[in-house]
Amino acid sequence: MPINLHLIPDKKTDPLPINKMIWLVFLVCFILLVCLLSFLLWPVDEVKNSVWFWCCSLLFPTVFGLMLYGLRQLSYENSLTYIRHWNDNHEKIEKELIKKGQEPVHFLESFYCTPIGESNLCQAIINGEESLKPIYLAEYRTTVSLGQLSPSVGKRNNNEYAERLEVLLKKIAPSLNNSLNKNYKEANLKVRIKHDGIISDSDVLLLWHQVLNHEQIRDVIFTSEDDGLLWIDHWLDDKSSTDIAISVEIHLLKEPLQNHVESVSVLILGRADWCLDREVTPKAAIHRPVKIDNLAETLTDALRWGKLVEQGSSDYFFWHSQVSPDMLTEVTITLDSVEHPINQGKSFDLDPTFGLPDKAVGNIALILACEKAYSENENQLILLRDSSYQVCTVRPLSVH
Repeated sequence: MPINLHLIPDKKTDPLPINKMIWLVFLVCFILLVCLLSFLLWPVDEVKNSVWFWCCSLLFPTVFGLMLYGLRQLSYENSLTYIRHWNDNHEKIEKELIKKGQEPVHFLESFYCTPIGESNLCQAIINGEESLKPIYLAEYRTTVSLGQLSPSVGKRNNNEYAERLEVLLKKIAPSLNNSLNKNYKEANLKVRIKHDGIISDSDVLLLWHQVLNHEQIRDVIFTSEDDGLLWIDHWLDDKSSTDIAISVEIHLLKEPLQNHVESVSVLILGRADWCLDREVTPKAAIHRPVKIDNLAETLTDALRWGKLVEQGSSDYFFWHSQVSPDMLTEVTITLDSVEHPINQGKSFDLDPTFGLPDKAVGNIALILACEKAYSENENQLILLRDSSYQVCTVRPLSVH
């Protein structure tokens, strides 16, 4: 579940210390008042110079005043002890939550098919390659911009969709199979598959098993309702025995959609402790994604999880995909207000060039950010929209 530091009760301020001068003046005034009252109200038949008179006039009010001062001092010390204990617990809980929030998953490998290519996608996009191409659709008598994979759409039916998916999975399968057999033979694997829903989950699973003949992969779940990158947040909190998550995201078009780009992508992500135990060298660290609610709090949390707040660093590359202009403006202003402004020379909008990845936006954004973090040794900040807006930090782990 999301970690929200703002749900922790606020720290309490220390109580005001006792002002001894005020208490001294109070004690003197109190004694003088009692002494005056004793003098005025003392019975006329009683001696005013007796021990009892001076006890009532001076000793008793002095003792009473000192007792009041002692009780007030005790109350102050108890309040101070309670508040400092409260604040110590606050700091302890906050540190524990920050440590948990900063726990990353590690980006190990990626395999994908996009209209731009099947490797070095980030470099190709930065160099100006575009996946969107104008395509004339005779049956609709219109031209649309699409990013299509080969083989292209022809009959526009479910059988053709399944055939295209099988061809694309077969392109990825050899490298993926080789990597799984070589590097992850003893790991506990889990596969999540997110697709467009044009064909059924069972049909996709059948194609997956036909193409990827790997005995370890038995735990396959379909996550059509997953929201962008937020599944990583849930996986970080899941203390099951899964060491490696294989994220498969598929966006193939049965019917043309303006500015949409087709892709089939597979990411291999590993838990940090598993990578450390096996001495596996990851390419980048993906920190806990945050769903945007309160902009200032959300963005600060995302930067904190990525350790950019404690580093005081505003040097990062900014990716955004499927983000409205109004939201982008708000995010830009807010990042500036929290002292982590966007460097416009290090900002890239995927929509005009790469296109809209739609339900595959999570994998595509991670591929780009992790490739750039790995190659440039630079922090990355991702802003994307799937069912909701969310932000995520990616950090490099080694210098090249």
